[in-house]
Amino acid sequence: YFKIIFSRRTVRWLIILLISSILLSIFNPERFWEALFIGTAAAFPEEFIFRGIFLGYLLKTFKSSKYGVIISLVISTVLFSVYHFGNISNQNIEATILQMFGVAGIGFMLGCLYVKTGSLLIPMIAHFFFDFFVTIMNGMQVSYKTQQFDPSTISAVILQFLIFLLIGIMILKAKHSGGWRLTRLMYSENGNK
Repeated sequence: YFKIIFSRRTVRWLIILLISSILLSIFNPERFWEALFIGTAAAFPEEFIFRGIFLGYLLKTFKSSKYGVIISLVISTVLFSVYHFGNISNQNIEATILQMFGVAGIGFMLGCLYVKTGSLLIPMIAHFFFDFFVTIMNGMQVSYKTQQFDPSTISAVILQFLIFLLIGIMILKAKHSGGWRLTRLMYSENGNK
């Protein structure tokens, strides 16, 4: 589950992400080390737990049917979102709820990447770059408070959620050869097709 098939598309995306990271780091060099730390500290363990363990277990439980995969993705996404409720210790309830809703879309997309590619490294890398970009642009926020649920903030979070949800659906529906690689790997290793 840690193998990457380096197609031209994969190599292109990795190059784009690396160049983007270098350019962003040039404009905010003082944030490079904290962005590198946040990207690494969040992406790798969270992906291992929420996509590797939880999503993997759910996929084995619900089998490889289309609906089983969707149910597994939704449950693991909700668990990933609820995990972020722990940030309430550093921010108010409004900011926490908005963050939970925002990361739900990201979690769904990362789960779709895992199901589609069969490699846990792909969502780990995507998660790393997402956290890296956010931190290099905004810095590490020790405390985040929203004064109220203002319409523009709510709209931005809903838009973020919908964009990542749509990207996840497009990933699952992409017409690459092989379909959903993770479910094929899981059920071929157990002798169940």
